[in-house]
Amino acid sequence: MEEVNVSVEEVNILVDRANVAECSFCSYTFHRDLPHFSCTEAHDNMQNDFAVCQACFFQWIHGELRADNVGFQRRRCRCGGEITFDDVKRVLAPYQFEMYDTAMTKAALEKDKNVLYCPGPDCGNAFYKPRKSKRPCRRAECAECETVFCCQCGELYTKDHMRMKCAAYKKWKRTHDKDTIALDDWKRAHQGKVKKCPGCRRDVEKKDGCNEMRCTNCGIKFCWGCNTPMDAQNRCHC
Repeated sequence: MEEVNVSVEEVNILVDRANVAECSFCSYTFHRDLPHFSCTEAHDNMQNDFAVCQACFFQWIHGELRADNVGFQRRRCRCGGEITFDDVKRVLAPYQFEMYDTAMTKAALEKDKNVLYCPGPDCGNAFYKPRKSKRPCRRAECAECETVFCCQCGELYTKDHMRMKCAAYKKWKRTHDKDTIALDDWKRAHQGKVKKCPGCRRDVEKKDGCNEMRCTNCGIKFCWGCNTPMDAQNRCHC
């Protein structure tokens, strides 16, 4: 067998090449000692070279933050394996992980029908509705911005609301509250483009595209044509 002489420098180059990966999104070549996500490392998948650098992972794992992260969806690896909470914490920088953790919390609260948000400007503090009782609490005050609101319906606890029950107050607003009237006028002007989600009953606006819709609040997939939820085979009642 012919003897092959390999220098220390050449060995180091070969070792370095073995410790680099190419980002599957931006094609940036990075050293594996840098923060990144790898299917090979996370799922012991030697057949999948799916690797993502920190910058692309941050955008991919919660890019919905640019849209206030309503309807936040957890990502999965290209092989179908789960990207765990620990995976995310390991890859992201502390400030990035804080944004992700906040998004996950908000996503969970959005799906809870017993959660109310403070109606104060730029607040968004979350509260749980009190348990039903013979004399339910109605007046609440946000500890963050001191906004006074109704803990049953989440509306501002105004003098008008004080003298009316929640359902009656919401009906009264349709003809007396300027903001509510303006919103109803806008809906009428865009008739056919705004419908209630069949899941959470929030308003959904359709700008373009096909009739297959997904609510950004509760995540339900539904048909715009018949306004009914779609099944696993994307079938509706049309």
